Amino acid sequence: MPRAQAAVALSTLTLLIAPDAAAVEPSAYPVTLMGGLSVQGAAVGGMSLGGVGTGRVIIHGKKLSLDFAGGEGVANQDLRHVGAVFVGARKPFGPDLYGRFGFYHQHETPWADFVSSPVGTITAVDDHIFHRSGAQLAVGWLRPWDVAMTDDPWRRVMSGVELSVAALPDDSGPKVIVGFEVSAGFGVGERRR
Repeated sequence: MPRAQAAVALSTLTLLIAPDAAAVEPSAYPVTLMGGLSVQGAAVGGMSLGGVGTGRVIIHGKKLSLDFAGGEGVANQDLRHVGAVFVGARKPFGPDLYGRFGFYHQHETPWADFVSSPVGTITAVDDHIFHRSGAQLAVGWLRPWDVAMTDDPWRRVMSGVELSVAALPDDSGPKVIVGFEVSAGFGVGERRR
């Protein structure tokens, strides 16, 4: 197992079995919808810098939440379009801190091919797409606005920052990608507390 994959696997296992640092209450709402913008760069296996816009749905459980995300962006390693999908879990570690871990799949397409067939590229059916899969681990801070805002809809709003690492073991691009994201979102459903 390559070193980057081993580090992600060990970190994921640590997050899964780590005892709660504090008595963390589940999210006030059953679902959170998020949007974010990130800057990403290659840490291992090539030189690349890019940005991705991400949409995320989080379904909250008592100890773990399901986390689904998709994103579109661009990377400057031979200028390519990047589409990403994440499916995993999120665990709170304090009132506003969390860890996120799971399966990460990325589509990369040379820019000229994206320009000639944007719909095929975004829907992931174009012949020129490189498919890359691996794992992603992240830590973040997400602050609900209900601390200062007590009326709907403002009490549902939240914002945060996140640092992520994705390990993609194939040779068609960088093997390790580090990202920094700024996000905002809101809670959906009946307030639980």
